[in-house]
Parts: sequence; structure tokens; C-alpha cells
Amino acid sequence: MAVGTRHSLGIDDASFAEGRRNGLWAFGALLAGVAAASGVRTLGLTRRWGERWPRWGLALAAATWAYHLCRRGPCATCATQPVPA
Repeated sequence: MAVGTRHSLGIDDASFAEGRRNGLWAFGALLAGVAAASGVRTLGLTRRWGERWPRWGLALAAATWAYHLCRRGPCATCATQPVPA
């Protein structure tokens, strides 16, 4: 059994021929190409942010936590109101 042939896919010859006839294999190759290109694009976009990510990531986390503290309701355990800002 050779690698890279239809026999290594684990399907019979009739299913392989039907996939070629209706374009299933071409669509699968296109889909795999789009997935690979998207991965490369995402890597290219995020790699430049590497030195800035910790700064604005921590700032976003702090802002989210401050918003949560301002908007939270009464404590479920002791039923006290949050301290006003």
C-alpha cells in the first residue's frame, strides 16, 4: 500500500471515482489551501504584535475588571451592595 494513493485513504475504488467525478477532491484541496493560507495570514498579522501584546493585553484586562467591579450587583453571599466608585 503506497502513501499518497487512493488506497491509503481507506475507501474503495468506486467511492474514489465518484469523488473525482463530482469534484469532491478538488473542493477538498481548495478548502485545505484556504485553511493553510488563513493560518499563514494570521501568523503574519499577529507576529508583529508580539512586543506590544503584553502591554495592551494587560490594559484591556484591567479595564474589563474595573468595568466588572463598577457594574456588579449585590453580593450573593452576604447581600451587601458594592462600594460605589
